[in-house]
Amino acid sequence: MAEIGGRVIDNLDCEGEEGERGERGKRGRRGERGRRGHDGRDGATGSTGPAAPASGGLLKFSGIAGVSSNGEPRISFLADAGFGLTTSSDASPSYPNAIPRNLRNLATNLRFFTLQPGQSVLIELIKNFNTVPVVLASIPYGGVNPTTGIQSVLFGPAPFAIGDTLDLVVTVTGVLDVTGLFLSAIVGVE
Repeated sequence: MAEIGGRVIDNLDCEGEEGERGERGKRGRRGERGRRGHDGRDGATGSTGPAAPASGGLLKFSGIAGVSSNGEPRISFLADAGFGLTTSSDASPSYPNAIPRNLRNLATNLRFFTLQPGQSVLIELIKNFNTVPVVLASIPYGGVNPTTGIQSVLFGPAPFAIGDTLDLVVTVTGVLDVTGLFLSAIVGVE
């Protein structure tokens, strides 16, 4: 018997000796089975995003590409919504590059319209459009190519230095009787 804090406690061994261990109780029921873990067969499983020094992202462009009244080729430029343009522009926005980066891959989407025979759309990603233009990637719609929807093309890495510019040029040919074509594009940055 011992006294702790004014309370009397029976069966407390104050000499450091331990009593016998009692029998083990019955095993509890098994819990629900969780979902199967990753098996590694579908590639590396690293972090969910790039580390800061190698951070990348996406450049997003959209607009309504203009059409000509006679079906002749008409050139428009897709814009970044942050640029203040809700439709495409007839003038090159020439987005300047602020830090050295690489661009990689282009994906486009022609929405709400299906091209008919004789109609075409060509979307080109162009570096330095107003100085020495370099076509980095192009995606055609119409003819033997898809006539609507999402397409992508792999390219790069294409280095962009400080001051290089970027334009998404859209050429629409043979399309009549609509006010424009809804287009969007995404370019990868690393």
